[in-house]
Amino acid sequence: MRLEMGFVEKLDFGASVWTDEGTDYIAINAFTMPILVGAFRMVLSHPSVLPELPMSADQKCYFFPHDPRDALILNEEWQFPPLIDPDREYAAQRLAFLAFYFIVHHEFAHIINGHTSWLPHNDILQVIEEAELDRTFARDPITRQTFEFDADCTAVDYMLRLLLVPKIIDNGPPSRWQIPDPGPYGTIDQTVITCAIVLEIVYGFLSRNAEVHNSRALTRTHPPQIVRQHYTIHLIAQTLHVRSGLNPQTIDTQAKRAATSARMAFFRSVAAEMEQPDPKTTIKIEEIIQLYKQRWKILRPQLDPLKRGGILAPID
Repeated sequence: MRLEMGFVEKLDFGASVWTDEGTDYIAINAFTMPILVGAFRMVLSHPSVLPELPMSADQKCYFFPHDPRDALILNEEWQFPPLIDPDREYAAQRLAFLAFYFIVHHEFAHIINGHTSWLPHNDILQVIEEAELDRTFARDPITRQTFEFDADCTAVDYMLRLLLVPKIIDNGPPSRWQIPDPGPYGTIDQTVITCAIVLEIVYGFLSRNAEVHNSRALTRTHPPQIVRQHYTIHLIAQTLHVRSGLNPQTIDTQAKRAATSARMAFFRSVAAEMEQPDPKTTIKIEEIIQLYKQRWKILRPQLDPLKRGGILAPID
């Protein structure tokens, strides 16, 4: 396996991954890391996020000049100064690193889970790109969205492995973990909170309820952001339950509470109204996730021979 990774200095570019003649390629926006650092500095400038961390009396809350959902995000708009308290600044940089780690491993998952090997034989578009492409570029948008769901499952799994450093006690499938608590990077509770904040910023802040009610929601190559926000937060609990037998309801409640605090801080910073999913939206989100799970049952036998080793992250 030969892997090449590079960075693209283009504002409207997210990330791309593809396989060509035995070489795998990952390309990521060069501005991703500085934007993530700025986003987490902005969120952590609010004392309500990670309240156990000290907050300098001189620290001012940072504000974004416009709603980032309505305009192109410019790198220079995220250049907030370091937080005054060193513990909060360290936390902002650590969260930014974890978010970048998640993004890279999401793209990497498209390779190791067999998606980029499957595409040349089954689709017109052989590149997986983090962009809202119209259905004319893909034969089957639901399959594309299911690939994103699968890659998110794997990336969440990798992020939890990094923070928890579990011991594999049963190879499965799926493999089972014994988790030290506390571990080298903190307790299980701290890991859940950290992952939830990361995923909320990666997927949550660009989401809108209206996405799932749009007639084109299922004709694009990527899931609606609000769907990704919903299922990635749930995946924290699901993964820890399947891997270690932890109570999923307790973890899910904890993760949602941490994500909500980050989301509230973010929307205060951008002076935009924070939407709460209404019952109709929640039902629609669950219906879309069920579509992915149904399609996954069809795709799994096709992907298993193409995956590059290891066990796929649990979806159900």
